[in-house]
Amino acid sequence: MNQIVDLCNAYTGFEGKKVFADSWIYVYVYQFVVFFERLMTNFGLVLVAVLITSLVVLKQPIAVLLLLVTVTMIDTELYGVVYLYGDNVNSRTGLGLVMAVGLVVDYNAHICHAFFANSDPELTNVEWLRLTMKQMARSVFFGGMTSLLGLLPLAFSQCEVFRVFFKMVLAIILLGLAHGLTFMPAMLAALKIEPPKRIVSAKEKQRGGQGGAKVGDDQL
Repeated sequence: MNQIVDLCNAYTGFEGKKVFADSWIYVYVYQFVVFFERLMTNFGLVLVAVLITSLVVLKQPIAVLLLLVTVTMIDTELYGVVYLYGDNVNSRTGLGLVMAVGLVVDYNAHICHAFFANSDPELTNVEWLRLTMKQMARSVFFGGMTSLLGLLPLAFSQCEVFRVFFKMVLAIILLGLAHGLTFMPAMLAALKIEPPKRIVSAKEKQRGGQGGAKVGDDQL
């Protein structure tokens, strides 16, 4: 296709008239000329949206960085999954590659948010990570499974487009859960990232002391 375009451009410059090739098949073939560039543009825009939203919600630069790295890894792995399915990057699979960013960020963001929020200064990094997984791992897992069950009928569709969509979503959910429940906690533990310690004000300390004294008086 690129050779045909180059040939038309060469004749246009030689004759001084606009030369172009036309065929019904070009509607389907020409997508491969511009598709990869458009796909990378959309992927970059989605990552920027994730970056801005994560900074507002998580409020931790290191958590946002880990989230972006994880999302990029999953999307790169999806490229390999597409070829394992015997397909290539086209308008059908490209939809799943862009959509994956919005889906997998959910599984990983919940773990990050639970880790960095409401931290107990008495707990160590590993202890707080263990508590985070106890609180969130089951919810994240069941969230992925319910999404998969909702799309399961598409696997038996007679339309190839729906079957391809199901296979892409299946890979997205499995990779998202795998990274959210294993890779993200492992990175939080390996990098020895400490959750922010909650600062207790003097008023809170005084209030706690008064509360303790009141309890003691009541017991007496």
